[in-house]
Amino acid sequence: MTMVRNSVGSECYVADEIITSRAGVRIRIGNTDAEGRMAMADVLCLMKEKAVKEVGVGRFP
Repeated sequence: MTMVRNSVGSECYVADEIITSRAGVRIRIGNTDAEGRMAMADVLCLMKEKAVKEVGVGRFP
């Protein structure tokens, strides 16, 4: 489960900021509502990395 707190402050994203995601993709923030979606995308990337390391993933008997 991914949860994000949407807040205002010096650590929040700002419009036109460019950040690098966990997957290494550079993303331009066009809308500051993107914080939650970015956090969820990073969690999905982390889960993909863990799944790839598991024994038998992608193999068929």
